Amino acid sequence: RYQRRVHGGAGWTLSAILIWLLGVSVVVGATWISAQAERREVVHGRKEHVAYLGGQIVEMTVGTALCYLAMACISLVLLFFLIKAGSRYVVLMMIVLFGVASTSCLTTLVTYPLLVRLAPFLDKKRIPVPRNCCSITYASTFSTILSLLVVLWWFMIRHQDYAWIFQDIFAVCICCQFFLVMKLNSIKVSTVLLICFMLYDVFMVFVSPVIFKGQSVMVEVATAGEGTITPSRTHPYECIRVPDEHMPMLFLIPRLSWSGGYAMLGLGDILLPGLLLSFALRHDTLANRGSFTPVGLCKGLKWVWHKYHYYVLTCTGYAIGLLFAFAANTLGLTINGVRGQPALLYLVPCTLGPLVIWAYHKGDLLKMWEGPEELRIKAQTPLNVSDLEPPQGEIPLMECQEV
Repeated sequence: RYQRRVHGGAGWTLSAILIWLLGVSVVVGATWISAQAERREVVHGRKEHVAYLGGQIVEMTVGTALCYLAMACISLVLLFFLIKAGSRYVVLMMIVLFGVASTSCLTTLVTYPLLVRLAPFLDKKRIPVPRNCCSITYASTFSTILSLLVVLWWFMIRHQDYAWIFQDIFAVCICCQFFLVMKLNSIKVSTVLLICFMLYDVFMVFVSPVIFKGQSVMVEVATAGEGTITPSRTHPYECIRVPDEHMPMLFLIPRLSWSGGYAMLGLGDILLPGLLLSFALRHDTLANRGSFTPVGLCKGLKWVWHKYHYYVLTCTGYAIGLLFAFAANTLGLTINGVRGQPALLYLVPCTLGPLVIWAYHKGDLLKMWEGPEELRIKAQTPLNVSDLEPPQGEIPLMECQEV
């Protein structure tokens, strides 16, 4: 019994460390990609835009933030009641929606750019369609089919032990696409969005058991389809785990312990704080345009801090906040006996708090509170999708023909 407890604890700790590294790496990498347009503007001296194919930047406002909050509350409670009613198809429906989003993001970020780079002539040839319909290139068609086949293959092997790898890859693509499209351009909107969702997260994890007869709404939905564990009839000291469908909107790392299961990190715990990190990076990129070549490690670190101080501060805060969340979960700190943690409870104070304090210290708080003018103008300007890498070929997936 003692050995099992120690082994299980070590497995939990290692899984928590691995998913912490995964979460920090994804949020840093995806937010860095989101500032491609600003970096090109600094290099070329003119406004250029990088975003998803045929898409347009969406600027988050206070109104849209509150609308997303209301939609999240209604959707989560509805999913909770459907799952408790025994509807197995609810999780399957979420898997299908995740697959559709993954196909789109995989096409935009991976298969289409790769196909255009390898065979640029496919992007110049168009599939014959009726005159009044939109024209479609062979490159966009083949890349969409390829992405769809990859997602369908994952759907077929989703119960295998290695299926979580592909789910995490798809989730990374969704995060990158989200940060390319959705822009948060002021601390005011960031404060409303993050604090509201932090309270929502805390309520749905810790407070909802008081209302829903001891059941945490967030935990029940996130762990829907975990399956069942029953004692073995032939070996009374062993348990048999019967798997079921898993909720897909999660990053997963298998727990390296006898109890099995997965360490989980919700996409919302990356997407919501990531909007603030993306804002900090885009502001730093445009505000600190000076460039020089640092020599030596110390000078290089000073240069990074000087040029990206808000971004470095928020990234560090995110890493610390996520570490606190997993540490609290590993140590079993809980309210109402809930086996989970509202990660935003730790992430929001560790990212938004230091950013506001440092902006006040630097005298930038008033400007950043309403949003830098260049960012707000940029969000209202249509995208020039031809700036996407690679530059060869015509980038839009679909282009309306003139009648």
